[in-house]
Amino acid sequence: MNRWLIIPLGAVGLAIAAGITGGGVLAVNSLTGDSDVAAVSALGPTAIVLDIKEPEKQVLTGEFTLNDEDIIGTGDHCFGTGGYDDFGPGMNVTVRDGNGSIIASGDTVSSDAFPDNYSCTVEFAVEVDDVEFYAIEVGHRGELSYSKEELEEQGWNVSLVLG
Repeated sequence: MNRWLIIPLGAVGLAIAAGITGGGVLAVNSLTGDSDVAAVSALGPTAIVLDIKEPEKQVLTGEFTLNDEDIIGTGDHCFGTGGYDDFGPGMNVTVRDGNGSIIASGDTVSSDAFPDNYSCTVEFAVEVDDVEFYAIEVGHRGELSYSKEELEEQGWNVSLVLG
């Protein structure tokens, strides 16, 4: 989605716009109708039109499965026990970019319990910014890293396994 911002009048407006966009502005001269990126005629621009693009976002989904005997629950609710007592619905999900900045967070939700098979799965979905590198952490079980290309190939879905 794009948002439009119009900054009126002369060099001051051009300087403000250049600061907002990092230098790329469209200067419009209302006397001549001419426009150009960062162009200022002798008459100067009378308005600057900025096309501000919203950052693209993706929905990153995932499943996190615990395979171990330390599982309780049935149906759609299961939890880890013993050394896995932090595992289950409600675990924090944190996604960081390549600089270590948090770009998304959420919680795990629904789960599938298969205690007879020693398996418990929780799911998550978070909306992430469009960056080149993603580090995903569920609970306090460490981060797993993916490139944007890897996540695109996987349909923005990850499958994590513990145990």
